Amino acid sequence: MAKITPSSLITAIQGKWNSDTFQLWKTAIIRRRTGKPHHTPTISRSRFKGLVSEIAGRWDGLPSNVKTDWDTLAGEFPTQLSGFNVFMSLNTALVYPSHASLCYYDACTFCYFLPPTPSPISVTWIAGTQVFCVAWTTPACLSHFTQAFFAPQTGFSNLKFPKLRLGKTEISPSKLLTIDGSAYPSGTIIRFQVRSIDSYGMVSGYSDVVSCTRG
Repeated sequence: MAKITPSSLITAIQGKWNSDTFQLWKTAIIRRRTGKPHHTPTISRSRFKGLVSEIAGRWDGLPSNVKTDWDTLAGEFPTQLSGFNVFMSLNTALVYPSHASLCYYDACTFCYFLPPTPSPISVTWIAGTQVFCVAWTTPACLSHFTQAFFAPQTGFSNLKFPKLRLGKTEISPSKLLTIDGSAYPSGTIIRFQVRSIDSYGMVSGYSDVVSCTRG
């Protein structure tokens, strides 16, 4: 951080130039250098940030009475949240899967209710079709979508939990989802979790993590 002392030649400077930001602080002009990110954002991360920005813009465009309705809904949650927090959370959950039947929900015309968690789950490798079959016993999810998350196991320890990513979102009366496993070499251990999401963006808790080895 550099400090520039105002003088008869420099009376004010503010804004950004290249990677520097100039600000007036007390009696000095401060120059702050914007650091470069250590890692290039992944495509999925960049897409997520874009969606969050878009959803926040939709919130700004809502009438005040609709925002009040979202604040009222937030009061029904077990944790302290604002209407903005609930609006962002539910709409992000709806839009991120890119499913045709899940879309933005601006109006708040529903109450707090969490869908049931699919359980217990089991995972089987189907060699003939190169897919993992994720199945559960209850519920049948006739009105809720089920989301399957998965990631390859890293290292040799079962205590290391990789970050799971969303693999599929579907309504499944047959209580099963299939995940393509053709990209992984034989012997790879894949971890799976599932949860439910309704058409308002309300999500259940996650199921237990279940591992399966690709044959």
